[in-house]
Amino acid sequence: MPRGQHPTPLRWMGGPDGRLQLLDQTELPGRVVRLDCRHPREVRAAIRRLAVRGAPLIGIAAATLLRVGFALAERGLVRAGTDVTGFGLLGHLASLCRASGVGAAIRGSALPVLGREILELIARDCYPGGSRQNMKTADSYTDWGRATPALKALLCDAQTSGGLLLCVPPRQLAPVLKVLRQHRTACARVVGTLHRETDPLIRVIGETKASR
Repeated sequence: MPRGQHPTPLRWMGGPDGRLQLLDQTELPGRVVRLDCRHPREVRAAIRRLAVRGAPLIGIAAATLLRVGFALAERGLVRAGTDVTGFGLLGHLASLCRASGVGAAIRGSALPVLGREILELIARDCYPGGSRQNMKTADSYTDWGRATPALKALLCDAQTSGGLLLCVPPRQLAPVLKVLRQHRTACARVVGTLHRETDPLIRVIGETKASR
């Protein structure tokens, strides 16, 4: 490398099925070591051990995990989609439903949960104020049915990066799941359906179980 030139901290190698290459900043300045990340968990691990540093760079690295969304859109396999962030799953789903003129039904038992520890924290009333505000807002457009307090908290969880919520025509479900597997998506789950009825805007069916 020419004197005075800084190594590129992040770059994409290969085509759609390539890999994210990160500069391991724990090795600087003595060595230039690059990390090949082919799976989201490898990017998360690099961020946790500070191999990737600085908010902008962490944001860019995390955003590359969403490349599967571009692949699905380019192939015309999805009708709509949204990322799940601060307004929680229900908040972002509600915005999508209003924009599309449809309603939604969510199956509580299909909701992916990291582990039973999450439900234990909720049972101890340990979850953020943003989630509580989301829940109050969701009351105005949601039929909760038999939803437990834990399920309500999960559906309204104020995420920082909660992944993608995609609207897939039934005939395209198998091709979409295939693309998700090809991109080594950490979790692919059908959590509900869309329908023409918009009152209530969202209906919650069933309860929740801790699943990955």
